[in-house]
Amino acid sequence: MTNMPVIDFHTHAFPDRVAAKAMAALEENYQVPSHSDATLAGLRRSMAAAGIEHCVVVPVATSPAQVRSITDWAAGNGGSDLTIFGSLHPDLEDAVTEIARMRDLGVRGVKFHSEFQGFNPDEARMFPMYEALRDAGMIVYFHAGNEILPLPAIRATPGRIARVLDEFPGLTVIAAHMGAYLEWDEVHEFLVGRDIYFDTSFCLHKLGTQRFMDILRAHGTQHILFGTDSPWSDQGEALTSIRALPLTDDERRLIFHENARCLLTNPA
Repeated sequence: MTNMPVIDFHTHAFPDRVAAKAMAALEENYQVPSHSDATLAGLRRSMAAAGIEHCVVVPVATSPAQVRSITDWAAGNGGSDLTIFGSLHPDLEDAVTEIARMRDLGVRGVKFHSEFQGFNPDEARMFPMYEALRDAGMIVYFHAGNEILPLPAIRATPGRIARVLDEFPGLTVIAAHMGAYLEWDEVHEFLVGRDIYFDTSFCLHKLGTQRFMDILRAHGTQHILFGTDSPWSDQGEALTSIRALPLTDDERRLIFHENARCLLTNPA
């Protein structure tokens, strides 16, 4: 069923004025090439080439000063084909007020990246944010696990994310990269079967088909979201790879669009 709608729940883009500078720094950091210029126009060109109808863009605030401008950009640049999340920073003062502003502007969720933002997901200083996000019906999206260039120590571990789930039942959480990049033994131990979503981004080539399917089947396709991590992977190639997996049509519908549509249209 190659003609079914597809929502890519994990993409990155930047405002035009900063995209080139941001991508140059990230390419140097990751030491891998990008597949688009990471502008919204570039993302839309990639979507059109791949046959993807909707994308979720997940920015990351690397300083508290960036949070409000990301909120404004997210609220002002979404559309029928794009949903743009906000971001919070662990050092942001009065984050609860900013979360209320996000909610009022229609921002659907926030992205956290522990490595860029310098925190562990289960730190107590994060708890007021999680509580406010849960009360606002917003989604918490974690970068989870290791990085393309392996880290000396991992902050966003499956165990720490599991403790967030324990502390905040009812909080809607997504863990990128099938629960935690390169930490899939711990994903099985701490997260599989829990009330948490995994995205498929940038991991099938590392996991291999059998291990990928083992996690997918154990966790349940009702909690799996298609994602590419564009521009760090080619959206068309990523879509072809996931389509080639031994999935039923019902499973494909859930992964490619039904789970995503439910999260984007219903309060958490």
